[in-house]
Parts: sequence; C-alpha cells; structure tokens
Amino acid sequence: MLISVHVVLGAQLPEAKVTKYTVKRGLGCLVLQDRIQDDLEGLGVSVGSIAIVRYGIGTIPGITPGSPSNVNILLYAPKAKHGRLLFFRIETDGNVTAISNLYHLTRTGKGWSASEGNGGVATYKAMSDYATELMKQPAITLNIAPQSKGCMSDK
Repeated sequence: MLISVHVVLGAQLPEAKVTKYTVKRGLGCLVLQDRIQDDLEGLGVSVGSIAIVRYGIGTIPGITPGSPSNVNILLYAPKAKHGRLLFFRIETDGNVTAISNLYHLTRTGKGWSASEGNGGVATYKAMSDYATELMKQPAITLNIAPQSKGCMSDK
C-alpha cells in the first residue's frame, strides 16, 4: 500500500533542523496517539504502511496564534481522494510533541477542502489552501512506524 504525506517548507525553522528522520519521528509520534491512530485507520492508513511525505514548517498563513516550530504533514489515503492534515512540534531539546488536532481533507478539482478540525470557515479555508500548496513540494518515502523515544503529546 502506498500512502502519500505532503508537507510545505516555511521560514520559521532552519531547514537543516528538519530532516527525513525528523519527519519520520514526528509521524511515528503522531501514530502513537489513540485519536490520531483511530482516525488514520478509518482513512485506510495503518502502522507499517509506506508513506510518501511532503512536509512544511511553521505557521500556516491565516492561522493565529503562530506556530513557528510546527511541522505540518498532509497524509493521503491510498487512493489520494481523502487525507488528513497533521501537526507535530519540535521542542528546543529535540523532542517531538504530537499535536492532537487534525483536519479531514477531501480532494476537489483544484486542490483540497478541509473540514472536521478546530475552527470555522476561515480556518478551514486556510487549511484547504495550505494543503493544496503542499502538493508542490518534493516528496520523501517513509515507513509509518511508532516512535516513542522523545515523543510527547500536547494532551
């Protein structure tokens, strides 16, 4: 099963600080969270799957307060018609904090439409636009594997 995860680079964190390994750790931390794991299973994504990943760093335009140390991941369902926008934060000590919020995404003719996350119409528009921009980034391939070392939850 091939799963696609897309993420966009921002300017708030030095690019060298976020590597393929960092993204793999963050995704591995996220899948340890029951709510996220259950949601991803409903999407047809499971631990042990292969994922194509694109990642973005920092605050999503139109969202306040800012989150300069967030890494933002767009995870696609196997047929890429649905997805989830997920988030983790890199702490100053190098640990990763899984952020329990996520957005459901549906593929539209021109990009992605976000729903079922925190916020209202303006937030969903910002997340939709961001997810659409993520598709322009280069991809990396990862195995989705739990990563408990250095993993914390925001809940």
